[in-house]
Amino acid sequence: MAKAAARSTDEEDLPPFEPVDFTDLQEFIRAAGETGKDDPVALALERGVHETRRVAADIDGQLQVLEEASIDDYVESFQSFENLHKEIKATDSVLEKMEQMLGTFQSDLSGISDEIRVLQGDSLQMNMKLRNRRALQSLMTEYVGSVVVSPQLVRQICDEEINDNYLGYLSELNRKLDHVRQNDMQKLPSCAQSTPQLERLRTTAVARVKKFLIHKIESLKTPKTNIQIIQRNVLVRYKFFTQFLAEHHATVADEVRSFYIKTMSALYLKQFKNYTSCLQKLELENTPTRMDMIVSDQTGGSTMSLLSTLGLAKSTSLKEKGNVFSLSGRDSILQELEKDPIIAHAQQNKAKYYHEQLFRSHQMLLMDTAASEFLFLGDFFDTQGDHKLFGAVFGSTTQFFLDSLETFLAGCWDSVGLLLMIRIVEFYRKSMQRRQVSCLDSYLDALQLQLWPRLRSVLDANIESLHTAAQQGEPVPANNLGHLVTRRYAELAASLHALCSADSGGLVDTLQHPLHLMQTEVCHLLESMAKKN
Repeated sequence: MAKAAARSTDEEDLPPFEPVDFTDLQEFIRAAGETGKDDPVALALERGVHETRRVAADIDGQLQVLEEASIDDYVESFQSFENLHKEIKATDSVLEKMEQMLGTFQSDLSGISDEIRVLQGDSLQMNMKLRNRRALQSLMTEYVGSVVVSPQLVRQICDEEINDNYLGYLSELNRKLDHVRQNDMQKLPSCAQSTPQLERLRTTAVARVKKFLIHKIESLKTPKTNIQIIQRNVLVRYKFFTQFLAEHHATVADEVRSFYIKTMSALYLKQFKNYTSCLQKLELENTPTRMDMIVSDQTGGSTMSLLSTLGLAKSTSLKEKGNVFSLSGRDSILQELEKDPIIAHAQQNKAKYYHEQLFRSHQMLLMDTAASEFLFLGDFFDTQGDHKLFGAVFGSTTQFFLDSLETFLAGCWDSVGLLLMIRIVEFYRKSMQRRQVSCLDSYLDALQLQLWPRLRSVLDANIESLHTAAQQGEPVPANNLGHLVTRRYAELAASLHALCSADSGGLVDTLQHPLHLMQTEVCHLLESMAKKN
């Protein structure tokens, strides 16, 4: 196709063809012949003309023969041309009919298209009507279901056993009550008729739910009952009951809440009292006293010496009293803070413990119990993180521990034990923070506010004993062994420094001043004894 296009372009560029006029050539040949018969040019031209005429005559003859042959061929093919003509006419007739049919079909399609548009409009209207009817049916079904009180629901609320299925019955009743209490619903006759029956069902349901919850709460007081399992596996499953009471009878809801507070407050207090009472039997028999200072009270010491001389003083072994100044492994409790508490009745060998070990046990048990109770109250009573209900349940228990600690601290002179207890409280504070349970923050603050002043008071008493000994003149030891005061100071200072490690928060800064004063007073005492030599 590209070559044909190029050829047609070349033909368009050629000048138009014009016939050649040979008249002048004939005259030229004639003139040449007259001038000289032997002229080669004239002879060549004349010969060419004759040759051309001969060739033209031959071509004309051939064309005549071909024309006669083509006439014969045409005559012989006339019937074929006639048949072709008839076929063309028949084809034209068929095409004309098809054109008519297509025109009719196009007209019919136009009519069908109009009908389709009409049907589409009707379909949209019908769909809209169907949606409206379905929406109305849904509203009517919901309304009828919310208003009609079936005999089956009455039987389920009044007679059926309260179990997991009862939650579904109560939910249905709750939906009906919420529906009829909506604005303008009481203006409808159907709602006005069903309201009294729904109120009677509400009263019955409230009474049965209250009785059920009171019974379940009472079951928590059964001896050897795992309270946390009952709370999580039983009470939490029925937390919708408390929501139902709070929404439909606030007075009864308050009664159930008050009964729970009264029951659990007394139960926890009793359990922890019994536990701490059992633990106290495992404490070392002879706790440190005022005599256990770096420099012992001389008056008390003389009295004890006199009693020992008379054989009236009771001898106390280190096993019964424990170490007062040195750690002697007491700091190992800091690596055991997450171990299970001591089970008092399981102590077959009746081992004796320092007070901080017993303190760790009942405080750990308190932390675990309080965290579980706080989370349960959030689930069951929907407290939403409020601490008031937890304070009402656990307030008497925490106050018992604070009072017990206050009583213990009044006669405590064990500075190592006090510092260990401070470390224990700080650890459990961080543990509760990791759990994201803040219900005991105020209680832990109160513990620290009791422990820190007492520790400082004991350290001040030790410092005062050193100061008094330096002023009064401590006797120089008669043997070659180190002085008792020196050994006690070294053990106590080393113990306190060891417990004030890097991970103990601000203990180092807090104890730096009393330890510095203690060191100063020891130096003064040693200088005083050195002057006597």
